[in-house]
Amino acid sequence: MGSKLADRNILVTGGTGFVGSRVVEKLKKDKDTNLIVLSRTKYGKEAPNVEYILCDLSSENSLSAIKNRIQNVSYVLHMAAMMPKSSLKDELEENVKQNLMVTLNLLKYLPLHIRGFVYSSSIDVYGEPIYNPVDEKHSTNPLTYYGASKFATEKFLSIFLKNRGVPLTILRYSQVYGPGEAEIKAVPVFINKIVKGESPIIFGDGSDIRDYVYVDDVANATVLALSKKLNGIFNIGSGKGYSIKEVLDIIIRLSGKKVEPIYKDRIKKSFNSTLDITLAKEKLGYLPSMCIEEGLKKELEFMENLK
Repeated sequence: MGSKLADRNILVTGGTGFVGSRVVEKLKKDKDTNLIVLSRTKYGKEAPNVEYILCDLSSENSLSAIKNRIQNVSYVLHMAAMMPKSSLKDELEENVKQNLMVTLNLLKYLPLHIRGFVYSSSIDVYGEPIYNPVDEKHSTNPLTYYGASKFATEKFLSIFLKNRGVPLTILRYSQVYGPGEAEIKAVPVFINKIVKGESPIIFGDGSDIRDYVYVDDVANATVLALSKKLNGIFNIGSGKGYSIKEVLDIIIRLSGKKVEPIYKDRIKKSFNSTLDITLAKEKLGYLPSMCIEEGLKKELEFMENLK
């Protein structure tokens, strides 16, 4: 970060979440930067230049109560969001409330003088790829309420901030993995089974390809985006594709366990998806550094230590 954001006040929503907590850890190393972190659940690690505020963004009363405490912010990192509780459950009302409406509520209470806004979006806005790797010019056709709510939020932010002359950087994350991710995602579900010596379950033949990106690489990209203050949409992934079966094979090998996967009929349609990250490399200076084997090893060790 250096001096680019020196003497700036940054508001971070979702700053105690999976990605958000890593971003806050990186930002608070710059002692000239003051952070205000909003969270509806718990506080993170305190620091002299970090203020944690308990706030439910879906409640206007909650926001109104802390309005005066956020009037000096210059930059906003908006990472608060709802993730589907399972791969099979995609609630309409909750996605609208926790992704779109929390954003609209936040905009009502932001000061007029903000200088930049970074929004954490998702690869889910693209839907089923027409071609791979998917670049930022790819059409948007979300297949889920989650993807649709993230895309709608992008559009509302774009209009609102453009009218105020505020740069908006949209980051579309791919499949973020790493220690601490919710145990509803494929990687931690696999690891949880393997650590117990149980057979992990694959729906389909495991050939679906996804772009897995390590959480610290995503956090680095987010901090870079804040410092650049660019208008635009940027894909944030590894730029590489791995099948679900390949990922599972790596985890089993790293674990040393003698387990075999159980294959069941898949429920959702199969498709492959990887991201083109050329634009993020060129404009943001983003360069993912964690190889998938090392990243999976870190997550495996983390979950083994929890047992």
